[in-house]
Amino acid sequence: MGNAIVNKGWIHEECIEKINFADCLPVDICQPECIEYISTNIARIAYDYIVCEGNL
Repeated sequence: MGNAIVNKGWIHEECIEKINFADCLPVDICQPECIEYISTNIARIAYDYIVCEGNL
């Protein structure tokens, strides 16, 4: 999936905007407002990892 995103030409910001992990990641009952922050950072890290081919 990662290479497919890069091959589509998605830039860093576009990847963060279009990928959302909110449905995949449970959060504590008192912290639902944190999921956007968590999802954004996971997408950012994943994109950087894919583009750097695992050399962070």
